[in-house]
Amino acid sequence: MNMNLQKKEKKYKVMLEIIKNEMEWLTSNENYYGSKEQIKNEKMITRFAFKDLGIEMKHKECLEEFYFRIAVAYKLQHEEML
Repeated sequence: MNMNLQKKEKKYKVMLEIIKNEMEWLTSNENYYGSKEQIKNEKMITRFAFKDLGIEMKHKECLEEFYFRIAVAYKLQHEEML
């Protein structure tokens, strides 16, 4: 496996972990939604989802649904590399 594929594979794994953590925080901590940290992470996830996968949030889509779509897409991309 060349270096470029290794970097992409590592990035996809990291993004999946970040999304997993965000989903846990959103569902377990009622004070997290709307916090500075949550907004910062949401912007980062949104930016990378568009850059890596071309995915944007749909009109009236909740954040959890959006994160789930991104996670599925990253998993599929990761599996295609293997």
